[in-house]
Amino acid sequence: MLDRRHLLPVLLPVPVPGRKVLRSLFCSLGLVMAILLPFAPVWSATGNPLETTSAKTASVLSPCQASKLGLEQTVPALNCSLAETLTLHFRQRLQQVLTEARQAVSQAILSQGTPALAEMPVKPLAVVVDLDETLLDNRAYFAEFGPYQTEAWNTWIARADAPAIAETLDWVRWVKAQGVRVYFVSGRREHQRQATEQNLKAIGLELGAVTPSGYDGLSLKPNDYPPEASPSGFKVEARKVLEARGLRVLLLLGDQASDLAGPVGEHRFQLPNPIYVIP
Repeated sequence: MLDRRHLLPVLLPVPVPGRKVLRSLFCSLGLVMAILLPFAPVWSATGNPLETTSAKTASVLSPCQASKLGLEQTVPALNCSLAETLTLHFRQRLQQVLTEARQAVSQAILSQGTPALAEMPVKPLAVVVDLDETLLDNRAYFAEFGPYQTEAWNTWIARADAPAIAETLDWVRWVKAQGVRVYFVSGRREHQRQATEQNLKAIGLELGAVTPSGYDGLSLKPNDYPPEASPSGFKVEARKVLEARGLRVLLLLGDQASDLAGPVGEHRFQLPNPIYVIP
């Protein structure tokens, strides 16, 4: 979902992957230092905190709040974003959305057995899930490369090494275990399919597997899709294709409005993502 991104400061929480432990550890330590270092107090040459009016005002605010108000310019916006996503409130919001989505799936499964629906043709239930910042966490991309750049993004995807957002991965596995089909619709491009499938396999999901570790399809943007165009149009059409196959598209899960647009889908759930907004 990163073809046309207007980045805002922030990042989603990332679980430490089970493999490449040492590399993950050092990367995590580097991220923590990058986040915490700007929060050190500003001292004057005499060893006392600066006593200007701006500094006195900023002293009652967090460094990120002060930076946003223009009182201090020492805290990079990306660091503020990283710090925000590490808060308990952010993780609670993430879990709340997924809990509500789980309830919607459970209710749909139960309703299929009600007398009112007993004589109606039963369509297979399906959910449509976005990838980047919904299931795959690209925090390490932003830490290494900074704001979105096409060439850097292609390099990142080719590594097939983005870790999963643990809460979403658990939710996807639970949905699959209920017998509901799982389809991924992503703003990544078709030429990135092999790397994307490898990344999904690395986090424990494999195309076609009937177990909770499987998924049923992956739709990606055509290579010639206009880079300046919102991915919304492509995603709407991809979901229409699934419905035309006779599926009951129960819900959509994503982190952007484009993940939830269009007439297909009975329920829509948007995960928090303060890193960027796609029009």
